[in-house]
Amino acid sequence: MKRPWWRYLLRWALRLAALWLVFLWITKSVIPAFGLVNTHRDMVLYYKAARAVNAGEPLYTLRPNYGPDSKPFEYLYPPPFAAVIAPLGHLSWHQFAALWRTGLVLAFVGYALCLTALCGRRDVWTFIIWLAALRLCAGTFRAMALGQVDPFLWLLGALSVWGAAGIGRVGSGAALGAASLVKIYGVWPLLTIGKGEGRARIWSGAAVVLTLGLAWGAWRCGLDSYAQWAHAVLPIAGQGTFNTDNYSFSMGVLRAARWLGWDYAGGPLTGVPKLWLSFAAVAGPLGALLLSRRLNVRWRVALVSCVAAWCAPLCWSTYLPLGLLLVALAWAQWWPDDWP
Repeated sequence: MKRPWWRYLLRWALRLAALWLVFLWITKSVIPAFGLVNTHRDMVLYYKAARAVNAGEPLYTLRPNYGPDSKPFEYLYPPPFAAVIAPLGHLSWHQFAALWRTGLVLAFVGYALCLTALCGRRDVWTFIIWLAALRLCAGTFRAMALGQVDPFLWLLGALSVWGAAGIGRVGSGAALGAASLVKIYGVWPLLTIGKGEGRARIWSGAAVVLTLGLAWGAWRCGLDSYAQWAHAVLPIAGQGTFNTDNYSFSMGVLRAARWLGWDYAGGPLTGVPKLWLSFAAVAGPLGALLLSRRLNVRWRVALVSCVAAWCAPLCWSTYLPLGLLLVALAWAQWWPDDWP
């Protein structure tokens, strides 16, 4: 059956718009980002952490009076992440910044390639459309500008979803294990794998990466660094922040409570608000796990990953592009093969 003329017009209008957005991303975001080397950026924290590991210095600072009226700007990641990037601490700051941003661009492109594969397409125009969608998605510009680690986590999330239903199950588990060494929410999707879905292979991949990563972190940072991380970081992560860049569902409830009259005087949360944040961080992914039992394994891994990230007390805008995994799976399931 011959397609109507407006389908051709719509297809090429969308393709050209996507191409234009990718051009803007390269010229207005990627290239200028390589010149952003001032010190108030997340990648500075990574560089300082790498140098601290090499110098045998502590990674963490206690903030006993931290509350959600503050914004954390310090190294909050587990010791294995610092141990892995420690070799980069031998570079100069400008060398590190250039290498790190190059890695972020490659992760960005790799994520778009994975999204293309997840939606069941292999053509270059679909890839360009995904690049454009990433350009428009909240959090991507911030991730590139600040040099945040999240594009690597988007890529690991996509690899875990893609490999969960095929021959790449060991790799899927390895990707989840690697993500868990940076952000704890990466552990949750492992619980979604059923016995007949290659659970042993996925768990074995995750176990190998987690064991090696934890051992490497203990060797490079010291075994006591894990206790320091738990003592200094978990209380901060559990408090969240009212900063406008925090899109956490659980913190959104507390924002609504303040708007309705809750008199928060500042400082650490206690009582019901603190219990609520802890409850939501666990109940959110557990609820997603239970509600998604009838979905296929890719949907479950993607959905639980997103909900676990979005229900945590700290959910920066750079976590939001994980939601494109759900869009890609919906595209593969419901949209026609010849679209756009």
